[in-house]
Amino acid sequence: MSRLLLPTRALVALLKDTVCCTGKAKDFPALATVLLHCDHGEWVMEEKPEKGEGTEPLIETIESPLLVATATNGESIVQAHTWIESGGTLHKPVLLSAIDVRAIIGVFRPLVSTLEDKQVHNTQIELEGDEITFEEDPQQVPGGFAVSASLVDLAEYPREIVRLLTPDPAAKVKIDGKIIDPSYGTGVHEKYLKKVADVSRRRGMPVAWYRHHQRKGIVVEVGAAWHGVIMPQALDEENGQHLAPTVRVFDPGLKAAAETPKTQPLPV
Repeated sequence: MSRLLLPTRALVALLKDTVCCTGKAKDFPALATVLLHCDHGEWVMEEKPEKGEGTEPLIETIESPLLVATATNGESIVQAHTWIESGGTLHKPVLLSAIDVRAIIGVFRPLVSTLEDKQVHNTQIELEGDEITFEEDPQQVPGGFAVSASLVDLAEYPREIVRLLTPDPAAKVKIDGKIIDPSYGTGVHEKYLKKVADVSRRRGMPVAWYRHHQRKGIVVEVGAAWHGVIMPQALDEENGQHLAPTVRVFDPGLKAAAETPKTQPLPV
């Protein structure tokens, strides 16, 4: 048996920002899951700046045990990968169904939704055998809410998940034995961009975008503790498609202003 204690706000955010990228159970049940495991490493404490203190987050780095969550839908979001500081460890990786994860979020999110910013509510996770239990900290709320779930078999979970998370920018891309040269354009489906934008909005952090080749996964990061990969849509390099922007820009033909505009000048 193993046990750990986490701030409930952080746990709910961890689960929400991974379960949004799971697959559909009817297509491949092992992808309609969230993988949890514990590790040890740098934990970057990020805080949104107060008004008047600039736009950059306040950052402090410490060494800490971590609870790591991973999800994939096997399609265009290849992987969502995030972690939080953990008060304890789980003795083995565990796989939870997306249905159970959403149920856990549904139980624990209302418990922290009315708290003040400085108030702390903790959740204890206990793993024993093939069952995992999430419950309010017994020291804080004796006899509080508790939710148990059976673990999903890890045998069918894709082992190449970590390799997909870190695409090699130098690797050549070949299709039917022909090397495909990199070009400037990349097509990405709106619904997957929206998932990343939602994570950015919830965390209050900007999106960093690392694109190496139009046929390779695009690495996206939100803050210092959310890492994902989006696979681009297929492009037709044979016809020179997306070698440069193709959408036309129409000049309104405005005359030069007679005086300095009152608005700030646009960046050039």
